[in-house]
Amino acid sequence: MNGDRLLYLNPERFDYLHAVLIQGLSRNPRIQLSAATAGNYGTRSAECFDGDWERIRRALGEFDTLVVGTSGMNGALEEPARRLLHHSARQRPSQTRVIVDSGDLGAVSLTRGDLRITDALFKRELYRCENSVGNFLKLSLGRRTRDPVENSLRAHAAVRFPYFVENCQVRPVVSPRWLLRPSTLPRHLACFPLPIGIEDRVVQTLNPRPDVGVSSYLQPNIVGRRILIGHLAQRHAESVRVGTAVNPRPRQDPDLVALGALSHNRPDAFHHYSSYYDALRRSRASISFPGAGFDTARFWEILASGALLISKAIPLEMPNPLIPGEHFLAFETLEELDAAIHFVRTKPWKADAIRQRGHEFALRVHSADARAAYFVGCLAR
Repeated sequence: MNGDRLLYLNPERFDYLHAVLIQGLSRNPRIQLSAATAGNYGTRSAECFDGDWERIRRALGEFDTLVVGTSGMNGALEEPARRLLHHSARQRPSQTRVIVDSGDLGAVSLTRGDLRITDALFKRELYRCENSVGNFLKLSLGRRTRDPVENSLRAHAAVRFPYFVENCQVRPVVSPRWLLRPSTLPRHLACFPLPIGIEDRVVQTLNPRPDVGVSSYLQPNIVGRRILIGHLAQRHAESVRVGTAVNPRPRQDPDLVALGALSHNRPDAFHHYSSYYDALRRSRASISFPGAGFDTARFWEILASGALLISKAIPLEMPNPLIPGEHFLAFETLEELDAAIHFVRTKPWKADAIRQRGHEFALRVHSADARAAYFVGCLAR
């Protein structure tokens, strides 16, 4: 892909996955990057069409690779990005067409027509398989577990991706049958895992003397998180600092427009929560728990801050996976979470060694530049 001209049709709505990837691609010497909108990091250092879709349509044939990013919880292709994807297939069949799906769910909400004209799919939530009878029954019947904290999140080979559905809100409901039909991706379509990774703006130096033992800055916005927060309040009220990521005075911090993240017609959409990042850096360890999907910004923010990540065991496929006990502490049950908190409190020197390895490992292989190099390498293959 040396010198490859790449056009990234990124949604204007801020999205962490597209933000990380565009930031890294804008600095990658192997490509020449152009972006559709100023909705993500990295576009200030690349050519940006600022949402002029007619100009993009006229220039579409000049690019070797077209990348289309989905948006929203379900990972939808927005118009006119979908029209441009199909226009590319008609006007320049030799152009490489890629979809980066940032949806929170394991399913891909794309039509088979979209997938047939796509050469590669990069999926944020690509779950590992567990081919047990129990997991098959759980998925094929479309039922969520009634224990949202201790649920094991796995796909099954008989319930074919991309119609495997997993929602970490895990309410006991029945999924639509059409989402669970045993269907496969088009044979020509290459599929790669692509979790979020780490933006430059959240990276901090390792704190050698953290003054907070264990923290939890989870929003109580889903059932599983509320159960976990309640458990911490009941069992660890004296040893775990519980808060949220919301800055009480956000206007005193630079917003994402000032940082080059959002277009100027959305000045109040997001803020750079500096007090939250400072709280993470002061923590020896911090707890992450899935949101609507497993892959959340908080997971990566904890690693980037230098705190020891305490997380549900990672069910996702990812490049250079983190190793439990080496780079982070994993739990599947509340008892295992209690054991991880006890470990940090009673053996802080061992916890510090793990958090240092996790911090260095994450910044080396899960940074924006590393994500971009992985992305370009996959396309080269």
